[in-house]
This record gives sequence, C-alpha cells and structure tokens, in this order.
Amino acid sequence: MKCFDDDRLDYDPETGIFTWLVAPSGRSVGAIAGGSKSNGYVRIKLDGKMHQAHRLAWNTLHPNDLISPDEEIDHINHNRTDNRGVNLRKVSKAENSKNQSLYKANKYGITGVGFMPEFNLWRARIGVNRELIERHFRRFEGACAQRIEWEVFYKFHKNHGGR
Repeated sequence: MKCFDDDRLDYDPETGIFTWLVAPSGRSVGAIAGGSKSNGYVRIKLDGKMHQAHRLAWNTLHPNDLISPDEEIDHINHNRTDNRGVNLRKVSKAENSKNQSLYKANKYGITGVGFMPEFNLWRARIGVNRELIERHFRRFEGACAQRIEWEVFYKFHKNHGGR
C-alpha cells in the first residue's frame, strides 16, 4: 500500500517493511527503505528529513486517526524494528511507559524489584502518574507479588517488563 505521507514509498503491513516505489539517488526501485538507528528504531530519509518508520506506518494504516504531537506509537512486542500493523498501537506517553522492556542491567528478572543490602530488605516500587510508590519486604517473593499486583491494578500492559 502506498505510504500516506509520501507516495515514493510502499508499505507492507504484514511485514512492516517500507520499499521504494521511486528510487532516490543510490537506491533502486523495490529496495528496502531506511535503516536502524543506534536506539533500534527504523528511520527513513525523505527530502533531507528523517522520519520514524513506525509513525509513517501508523499514518499509512490509519489516515483518519493520525498521530498528534502528544501521542506515541508503541511497539507491543518491544521489537523496535517490527513495524507490522498488528504490533503498533497509538498511546499517550504515560500509557507507553506501561509497556517497557526489562532493563538489561536488571539483576532479578522483574521490573521494579530490587535488593537493599544496607537494610537486608527487598524493595518493590512502581511509578504511576508521576508518583513513586514503594514497599519493603523481607522476602523476594513478597516484593515480586506486590509489583505484579500493582501492575494489574494500574493497568500496565501484559508485556511490561518482558524482554
């Protein structure tokens, strides 16, 4: 399907890949458009300006529901190069923060749970509406259970904290 924002691009919603319909210099018709940035997102250069492929994909699939400046596109499965239509959803910044990957530096395998050696306690914490909520537990399992309970209560996405 032709790209909503630029008729030089074709978008395949099944694969999430953009290809060139009109070849820019150094490219050929049918070649994959764009490339991954260091942060993992695919970007495509059009008329000297970089565009995020997931935003182009959303606008192509939803021309009557375009992205406003205060909205974001969430990659549901956390794969920033997966721009298939079924993997994208339009959300607020606050909602997007409820579907984050587990940080690589996480030592315990669950978001928002950590150990405080100075007190010999486990900590469960969660940020909601710019407020940090925190509780302490003697056992790791208690902190994990609390964090999961909060994620359900505050309607975090089921993939939140996944890899």
